[in-house]
Amino acid sequence: LIRQNFVENGGLVRWIQYDYVLGVFPNSTTAAIAARCAGEQGRYWVMHDLLLANQMRWSGSASPESQFRDYAKQIGLDGGEFRRCLDERRYLERVMSSRRYGDQLGVSQTPTLFLNGRKLNNLSYGAMESAIRTALDSLGSAGS
Repeated sequence: LIRQNFVENGGLVRWIQYDYVLGVFPNSTTAAIAARCAGEQGRYWVMHDLLLANQMRWSGSASPESQFRDYAKQIGLDGGEFRRCLDERRYLERVMSSRRYGDQLGVSQTPTLFLNGRKLNNLSYGAMESAIRTALDSLGSAGS
């Protein structure tokens, strides 16, 4: 909802996404790579959201790649290019680098949101929305 209400609808907030794969979730690294591969074709968020919604289906799979290829087809990606990207694990270093960066910032769970450098963990949507609106209001009053 934060992304939808403050980024996509109105562009009030800049959203920067980093992968933070948790070892307790099997196949999460491969899923992060799949989302990045979909991003090559302009469908990162569609794949990201589809993977998240179906996590219970693929997380325990011995080979989630076939499920990810099905998702790619479902969302209209070029299947051959998606498969090559996934098979090459093209974004593995970027995903692992994001994880290391998250560790440096003290991230320990997903999602973790930062607002102007302040970590917003374990907050309800209403509390996060309030924090964002307060930050936006302070920007507006600073320009007055």
